[in-house]
Amino acid sequence: MTTYYRNETLFSEIYLEEITRQPEHDDVLASLRVLREYRDYADTSSLDAWRQSYVQEVLAALGFNSQAKESGLTMLYPIGSVDHPVSLCLVTMPDEDLDNTSLGRNWAEKTIRALREHEMQW
Repeated sequence: MTTYYRNETLFSEIYLEEITRQPEHDDVLASLRVLREYRDYADTSSLDAWRQSYVQEVLAALGFNSQAKESGLTMLYPIGSVDHPVSLCLVTMPDEDLDNTSLGRNWAEKTIRALREHEMQW
């Protein structure tokens, strides 16, 4: 079986195995190819450029309307709405070490804190 993800221990391995066992559809595979091309040509010169050139495209493909807030924080809304966010996305640069837990770089803690600050569940 082809592995389409790099887990980085962020999700339950059973969950990822279950969703990747779903049958492959041509339209989904075409979307993945387009997103791979976006990744190949994404602008990584700054966090804002990265968010605009790649992250927003991925979020739109997943069915979210995204709105950037403070540095790295993007609110997620259903497509066609910006009234009530359904979740959030903490954006980091692609080479960022997600295992880094030093002061100011603990991404899991930052995500949970941001969810709580915006009264969202995690």
